[in-house]
Amino acid sequence: MLRSNFYLISRFVLLSSSLLIACDAVQLCGQYACVWYHDDCEKTHSCSAPRQCEAAGSIRDRAPRIINQLRNSQRSCGISSNPALTDTDTSALASQLASELIWDETLARISNSHASDMANNRFESFVGSDGFSTSQRVSLAGIDSLTVFESVTSGPQTAAEAINRWLDTNTDCQQLIHPNVTRVGMACAVTEFNQGGGPYWSLLLVGPEP
Repeated sequence: MLRSNFYLISRFVLLSSSLLIACDAVQLCGQYACVWYHDDCEKTHSCSAPRQCEAAGSIRDRAPRIINQLRNSQRSCGISSNPALTDTDTSALASQLASELIWDETLARISNSHASDMANNRFESFVGSDGFSTSQRVSLAGIDSLTVFESVTSGPQTAAEAINRWLDTNTDCQQLIHPNVTRVGMACAVTEFNQGGGPYWSLLLVGPEP
């Protein structure tokens, strides 16, 4: 992995009572947002400790900063299968000046609701257990935009780790760098009893109001 042109954030976030610390450092390594973990579970015999979500306040502070750094790096992605993106090819997306994303609390609440739905019902989908799609959830919250994207995943414990996973998926990568999006909201959730996989993540990217 390339180490040049890196963006370093020195920060420590305690995720649980065990000694799992994330992030010792976050960098922009070439085309990736990199994260290192320190896990002393073998020493403390806490290897079976449930996986936890990064704190909501930390996600709010760090996610826009990481994504904006990626957007400013003019990262290119592979060809996307998302019909909403096919009218703009990869090279055009990479060459356009991406606007700086602003954190949106309403989007964060929508993301949190969907992430909690996925965690409590143990599924991973853009369609909620109530049958509502991404665009329907956003519209019902009073947000009117022609550009609405969502990325979902399960497993990561930090925003940086989740973003890394989406960078490896062409459609999600294209959405992260799309020049038409201006607002971002992101959330993580675990099951009530912290069992059955996860954590579950939802990231919403929305363009300006028409």
